[in-house]
Amino acid sequence: MKYLVRGAGTGTDQIWVATDQKLKDEEGIEEGRFMTWSDGFTKVPKICLKMLQEIIKNPIETIFTFKPKGHNALISSIGDIVSTLGFAITGKENIFGPIRDFAGALFDWELLLSSKSMQKVSGILFILESAFDFIARFMPKDNLRLFMNHLSIGSGRAALMCYKNSDPNANKKKNQSLIGLSA
Repeated sequence: MKYLVRGAGTGTDQIWVATDQKLKDEEGIEEGRFMTWSDGFTKVPKICLKMLQEIIKNPIETIFTFKPKGHNALISSIGDIVSTLGFAITGKENIFGPIRDFAGALFDWELLLSSKSMQKVSGILFILESAFDFIARFMPKDNLRLFMNHLSIGSGRAALMCYKNSDPNANKKKNQSLIGLSA
């Protein structure tokens, strides 16, 4: 159930991934970073609302595509948050657990379709995290469920490491510091 309970935090944390492409053209954002916390606090919800309107207007081109634009990640974030809140209110793991697994897979799919190789690897590892968690639901013994849970957590940590290393801004800053050293 840890995976299910972590959904709200994960969904909130990954929302910037969903909005990243739309935010890059916004004023007040330099090198993918907000100038102030209030910029992020106001701009991200506006972009999310705009993206939801795009999904409603044309679900085929926004969701069912091989060129990710953040829409699947946005639906994933919403699903992750809803699954955790639904479980907290009702206690129905059999309903909200699969919602969390499906929502997580949407985010993973978004990464898998990325043009960056580290994000692709991250997507594969995140998919494994969801798969291990899903399989654990059907294990007959607690020690097997715990084993699958640890495989899930390990895959998630490795995926996060790959994802963090795919940050284009980190590479850009690294290259800028190397240029500064050679000058």
